[in-house]
Amino acid sequence: MYKYKSLTDVSYQEIHDAFAKAFADYYAPFDLTLEEMAFMIERRGYNPDISFGAFYEGELVGFTLNCMGEWKNILTAYDTGTGIIKEHRKKGLAKQIFIESMPVLKKHNINQYLLETIDENVPAIELYKKMGFATSREFDFSIVKIEDVNFSKPDDSFELEITKNIDWQKFKTFWNENPSWQNSVEAVTRKQNYFVCCVAKHKDEIVGYGLIQKSNGDVPQLAVKKEFRKKGIGSAILKELSVHTEADEFRIINSVRKDEETNGFFKKIGIVKKGGQLEMTMDL
Repeated sequence: MYKYKSLTDVSYQEIHDAFAKAFADYYAPFDLTLEEMAFMIERRGYNPDISFGAFYEGELVGFTLNCMGEWKNILTAYDTGTGIIKEHRKKGLAKQIFIESMPVLKKHNINQYLLETIDENVPAIELYKKMGFATSREFDFSIVKIEDVNFSKPDDSFELEITKNIDWQKFKTFWNENPSWQNSVEAVTRKQNYFVCCVAKHKDEIVGYGLIQKSNGDVPQLAVKKEFRKKGIGSAILKELSVHTEADEFRIINSVRKDEETNGFFKKIGIVKKGGQLEMTMDL
């Protein structure tokens, strides 16, 4: 018999054990250490009090790891990971975890639920639709060796600088699209010391910027002021950032699919799509 409860008193070790088993055969396997998993969910705003698990004979065999924060000025829960261990699938656990969580989310005055799922995971998409979710955006993701990227060089009127003085208000004016939850300003700010920021300047004016995670090459944000695009600035920023990561690859996760300009830039320099995700939302 399965029991359902919040993850308030469940350790990261127990969650990681279930996480590793649940995603071992997933479309895009998550081979994360305990420390990497902890970093990932904390960066996204993990809240154990609104997260739930299914337990069988005392073992965590299914879970939804929920985060909480503002999204489009609405208090929102974000599902940063729902997984069921293989032996316990097709028993309705994911749906029941969802049902158990609803009163708790509403008790916390959460008015919106947000999640992402691999666009090839048809069973999950159909389940989410039955629960009331609808697709809000489509994303692409790319993972490419840094040595395979075709970097270009801007002219001498531009200079690059590594900085800790991040001007989010200015940076936001460079965006074509708002970043996904995991790439948002709030997500980066939670773990800002783990990222390196590079800005491009023209006559002392910041005209572009990029961020990279030191440990794994994740690039959550990269943008150039509209009138300074197609001058090699974005490529130069990436090249500079590549020096400041321990990884040998770039991870470009959740690039908005309809942003043809940005995706055209990535394709031009050799960063090609590896897969896609759907962003799905539901009003509570």
